[in-house]
Amino acid sequence: MPAARFDIVEVELEQKGQRSLVTVAYTFTPLTDDARAEVGAIDAATFAAMIGEWPKLIAAARG
Repeated sequence: MPAARFDIVEVELEQKGQRSLVTVAYTFTPLTDDARAEVGAIDAATFAAMIGEWPKLIAAARG
């Protein structure tokens, strides 16, 4: 199945003394009409749920 969405994750680190400030930005680019509706429906709750699934997906990909 071809990809329906292209996602960019930008991570910026800034040193703050002994600590770091991390800023993360996400850009979702739909590649199909169906994906356009899906991307348009992403709200704070949907995004949080999506990010919450990442640890399981990463663990599964590692085998």
